Amino acid sequence: MLNPQGVVGDFDLPIPFRNWLKTIVSFIKSRYKVVSKTAAYTVEEEVYLVLADAAGAGFTVTLPSATNRLGREIIIKRMNAGGNLVTIGGTVDGTVNPTLGAQHIKMVVISDGSSWMDIT
Repeated sequence: MLNPQGVVGDFDLPIPFRNWLKTIVSFIKSRYKVVSKTAAYTVEEEVYLVLADAAGAGFTVTLPSATNRLGREIIIKRMNAGGNLVTIGGTVDGTVNPTLGAQHIKMVVISDGSSWMDIT
């Protein structure tokens, strides 16, 4: 039902549509989950972006297996300045355990179904 301004209020949406909309919002939130880490971390299935702050000490962000994850994309961004490195645990484009050596540098990796590729 439209209100006098011709706009549908969310209280007017049919229940099936509200449920569908909640499902879409939930998917988007899970697809783009962001985590901030200051110590060793293994990327969880629903995480899209890892903000890694190694100001206290260098650490490793470990990628999950790329097998059977065709199209899975993960961004890892180093937030700190200084000498402490963020190491990416795994093999990316044939490089074992690449590092992020400067503040605000990032690596965007995507799975081809069997290995991780850097698409930064």
